[in-house]
Amino acid sequence: MIAQSTINGTVHRLTCRSVRSYRSEHLGVQEAVNTRSPMGGRQLVAALEGGVLSRKPDRDDPKGLKNLPQNNGKFCSGSSRLNQLCNTRTCPLSAVDFRAQQCAEYNSKPFRGWYYKWKPYTKVDDEDICKLYCIAEDFDFFFAMASKVKDGTSCSDHKGDLCIDGVCEAVGCDQILGSKASLDACGACKGDNSTCKFFKGQYTLQHRANEYYSMVTVPSGARSIRVQEMEVSTSYLATRSLKRKYYLTGDWTVDWPGKFHFGGTVFDYQRSFNKPESLYAAGPTNETLVFEVSRRCWVMSVWGN
Repeated sequence: MIAQSTINGTVHRLTCRSVRSYRSEHLGVQEAVNTRSPMGGRQLVAALEGGVLSRKPDRDDPKGLKNLPQNNGKFCSGSSRLNQLCNTRTCPLSAVDFRAQQCAEYNSKPFRGWYYKWKPYTKVDDEDICKLYCIAEDFDFFFAMASKVKDGTSCSDHKGDLCIDGVCEAVGCDQILGSKASLDACGACKGDNSTCKFFKGQYTLQHRANEYYSMVTVPSGARSIRVQEMEVSTSYLATRSLKRKYYLTGDWTVDWPGKFHFGGTVFDYQRSFNKPESLYAAGPTNETLVFEVSRRCWVMSVWGN
């Protein structure tokens, strides 16, 4: 397996963003205040959740006839809607997930004659991630409650991208909508990995079955953790805390591939019968993690300072 992680770097959380909109409808945010905009329409400012400033024509004057623009009143070319991030404050721990809040709105509405408690369902194709899919608690069915989530909803739990008008829009680490700026391995925005230190380790020993063997210990604050099996084998990757609490493939059970939330980040675990195992997390982690193998040649490498 090959793994990479970093410890230092600036942490950018783009979870809570306020929303301003030159539209009169509510964009699904909390603690909103309406004020009249000099450009027409209404400006909507929210304190938590959401995250774009958007402008559309005034509903009372959709063609702009009250304040006729230059160029004989002809409209400018391009989209009539402009979007911009307004607030990048970190959400308080007690804040309700915005997508979960939208699903919960359907708890009081009958669904095919019955009432259910709904929570977000995000195991969908990328092109559907900005639709409001909700799954009924204690049941095994989910449903698209809306063709699109409210503007400012995060596309996923572990990325800063936002859904705007039903489309997942990229958000750079510079907190600019549509920016391609990204964090380097150490978490520095637009960095070049020059502040990172690289560590390598390799596990090649043959070992007995029904045993866990430690490969590498990654400290708290690690980033860009990547574990890659070199070739298909009968070994399985396991991950635990220093207190021997297993988060992945512990207690002699093998977890199915998927996304796992532990250590303060989201790990993407991939495994198939004909491809090597892999594990990746962007980080940063909030605790020390121990990576182990429970049955052949794994290679580990770690970014750090």
